Amino acid sequence: MRKEIDMYLDQVCAYIRCRDVHTGIRAELRTHMEELTDVYEERGLTSDEAVARAIASMGDPEVIGRQFDRVHRPKTDWITVILVALLMGCGLVTMASLDRQPGDWPWKTNMLAERLASVGIGVLVCWFCARLDYRRLRMSGEAIFLTTWLLILPIFWMGVYRFGMPMYDLGFIKFDIIRASPFLFLLAVASMLTRWSWQKDGWKVPLFIWYALPALLYLKTPGKSTFVMYTIGFITLALLSGANKRRIGGWIAVVAGIVLCRLAMFPYELERLLGFWRPFADPLGRGYQVVQSIQAIREAGMRGHGFGVWLRNLPNTQEDFVFTYIVYAFGWGSGVGMIVLVAALFVRLYRMLLLVREPFGRMLAGTIFVLFAVLFSWNILMTIGLMPVASIPLPFVAHGTTAFLVHLAVLGLLIGIHRRRDMMIEP
Repeated sequence: MRKEIDMYLDQVCAYIRCRDVHTGIRAELRTHMEELTDVYEERGLTSDEAVARAIASMGDPEVIGRQFDRVHRPKTDWITVILVALLMGCGLVTMASLDRQPGDWPWKTNMLAERLASVGIGVLVCWFCARLDYRRLRMSGEAIFLTTWLLILPIFWMGVYRFGMPMYDLGFIKFDIIRASPFLFLLAVASMLTRWSWQKDGWKVPLFIWYALPALLYLKTPGKSTFVMYTIGFITLALLSGANKRRIGGWIAVVAGIVLCRLAMFPYELERLLGFWRPFADPLGRGYQVVQSIQAIREAGMRGHGFGVWLRNLPNTQEDFVFTYIVYAFGWGSGVGMIVLVAALFVRLYRMLLLVREPFGRMLAGTIFVLFAVLFSWNILMTIGLMPVASIPLPFVAHGTTAFLVHLAVLGLLIGIHRRRDMMIEP
C-alpha cells in the first residue's frame, strides 16, 4: 500500500534540484497523503483504493515537483555580488596606482600582483562558504572554539612577526590568524547561544569565559581593532539571541571597566585614542595621521592628482588610509562614488538579513551586517577625524591578504545563509 506513495514521492523529488529539502518535503507530503488515505478509508474504500484516490487528488507529480523546485531553489543575491565586485575593482585600480608611485617608499611591494592572487583565492573561498550548509555548524560551537585556539597558540613560537603581530608565513602569503579569529570565535558563540536560555542561564561562567579568553588575547596584541570587533559582535549576538537590555547594559559596563583599566595602565594608548578629538592641537604628534589625511582630502579637488601619485606625508595609505588615497588620486567624485557603493551594499545586506527567518542563520546574518557596517563606517570616518585611528582596513578595497580573504569568506557565509532562506529545516 505504501509503495505507491513512495513511488509518487520519488517522482516529485526528481524535479526538485535542491537535495537538502528532499527529506522535509517527503515528510510533509507523506503526512498529507496518509491523512487523505484515512479519510477515504472511513468513507468505505479499500486500502488500495484509498491510496490510489489520495495520490490522484495530489495532482501531477511533475507539476508539484516543479512548484517545490521554484520555491526551494537556492537564490543568490547577484546585486550584492556585483556591488562587492565593483569594490574589489576599485581596490585593484588603487593597488595599481600605488605600485606606480615613484621612489622606494616604505613597505613597497608588487601590490597589484598580490591582490590579483588574493582575488583568485578569495573568490574560491567565498564560493565554498556560500555553498556550505551553515546549519551543519549549529551544533559545532565547542569544536570551532577549540580549533581556533589550536590555530592561534602555535604562532607565538612558530610564526613570524610583522608590526608586532605574530602570523603564519605560508610562503606566498602571510596569514594573520589573530585578525581572522574574531569571526571564528563569533561563529562558535552563535552556535552556543542557539542552545542558551537567557531566562534560565543568564550570564553564567561558560558564556563569560567564551567572551573573556579571546578578549584578553586581543587586548595583549598591538592592534586593538580585533578587541573592538569581537566585543561588538558578541553584544550583537547576545541581543539577537534574546538578552534583555538590562543584561546587555551590565555587560557593556563590565567591558567599559576593563577598557578603562587598560587605558589607566597604558596612558599612551589613551593619548592615541584621543588623537582624533583635537588633531590640530598636536599636528606633528598624536594628530599627525588625521591632519595629513584631512589635508590630502581637501587638496584633492574634483579631479584628484592622477593615477600613480605619491601621497608622501601620509603613512599606511595602502591599508588604513586607502580611502584618503583614492580621493587624493582620483578626486572628490571617487570618494562620493565609493560612499554610494558602500551605502548600496549596506541596503542589500540589511535586506538579506530581513529575509532570513531561521534563528541561527538570523543571528549570523545580523552579526555579519553589524560588523561590516562598523568596518566600512569606521574606516571612512577615521580618515576625516570623526573616529579614532585604528587598524581597520576598508573591506574589499584595502591591501592586506588576511583581511581580504576573511571578509570574502564572511560574505560568502552570508550569501549562503540568504540562499537557503526558503529551505525547510530537516527534521
